[in-house]
Amino acid sequence: MFALEAHYHRTAASLCSNYLVPLLHLYENNIDDNKQELWLIMPRYPMSLRKYLTQHIHEISFAKVISFALTIAQALAELHRLEIVHRDLKSSNIMLDDNEQCHIIDFGTVKLGLSNRTLLGTAPLPPEMIAAYLQS
Repeated sequence: MFALEAHYHRTAASLCSNYLVPLLHLYENNIDDNKQELWLIMPRYPMSLRKYLTQHIHEISFAKVISFALTIAQALAELHRLEIVHRDLKSSNIMLDDNEQCHIIDFGTVKLGLSNRTLLGTAPLPPEMIAAYLQS
C-alpha cells in the first residue's frame, strides 16, 4: 500500500502545505510480475528533529522547544481538522528546513476520520479499491 501512503501524503500536503513535506513526484517501477517499487520524491531537508535535538540537547533554548511544540501542534490540529490521524508521529518523522521550521513526513499508517477503519501504507492498491473502501 505504498501507493496509499503516497495518496494520503499528497492529499494532506496539498491541504496544509505549510506543515508537511510536499511530494514532488511519484515514480512506479515494475520489477517483475510480483514485485513493484514506488519511489516518493520529496525535497531534501538538512536534518530531522531527532538529529537536531541530539546535536543541540545542551544548548537548545526553551523558546526554541516551545516553537517546535507549537508548530507540531498546529500541524496536528490541521490534520485532525481534515480527519487524518498520523499515528506514527515521532522526532524522526519531523524534518527541519534551513529556517528550522518543522515539516511532517511518513504517512505509512493513517487513520481516517472518526471511524475504526485503518489503512496501512505497505502494499499497492488501485484508486478504485481505495475509493470503494472509503465509501463503505
